[in-house]
Amino acid sequence: MKKQETANTSLKENRTHGTVQYPIALYEWNGENEWHVVPHWHEEMEWLYFQKGDFPVWINTKEYQVHAPAFMCIHPEELHALILEKDGIESAVVFPLDILCFERYDAAEAKVLGPLAEGKLRMPVLCQSGDAAFEELSACYKEIEQMLRQMEEYDTKKAQHQDSSITRENMPGEPKQNLQKNMLYLNIKAKMGFGLPAAIGATFGRPDRTVCVFMGDGGAGQYE
Repeated sequence: MKKQETANTSLKENRTHGTVQYPIALYEWNGENEWHVVPHWHEEMEWLYFQKGDFPVWINTKEYQVHAPAFMCIHPEELHALILEKDGIESAVVFPLDILCFERYDAAEAKVLGPLAEGKLRMPVLCQSGDAAFEELSACYKEIEQMLRQMEEYDTKKAQHQDSSITRENMPGEPKQNLQKNMLYLNIKAKMGFGLPAAIGATFGRPDRTVCVFMGDGGAGQYE
């Protein structure tokens, strides 16, 4: 299917997946009740992992009867819906393709990620147990699940820490220092020349603090 030129904009999902720093989200279904996921589409790619049960899935009006274990790939801007049956187990990872892209030339981006993001390349829609790539795909997906659970746990602990306004023990004579927002760390892709201006901005924002910036040559600026 081409980019969502004809899709009903009212069916576009108005939901943020993940955070600004980590624009990727893990959703898990443990089958306590039946749940109908209504027809919708979004700009992110979505990987579905069906671990237990049978699931009817619709992608661009085509129906699939999925028997676990199986994977499904939903490309950006594809209209889709599914029914999560009671006692089934399913999870989904939703992410924008551009987080996989690089600033400089990379063979994987040129041959796979770029064409995938532009809609010129498509992943297999369904991969089931017994398919050649299933075991390797399953192992990779489980690693991603574990990583996202750890990220969620870290974010929860961080939020609890910030809410409690905990201060560490200080050396004799040392002023008390709150640990909140002492370090700003951009852990996603940034433009060239970000580091130095960010440090200058932090200095204006907290003139009472000493600001240090750790960066490579690209963090200072871009030169011909």
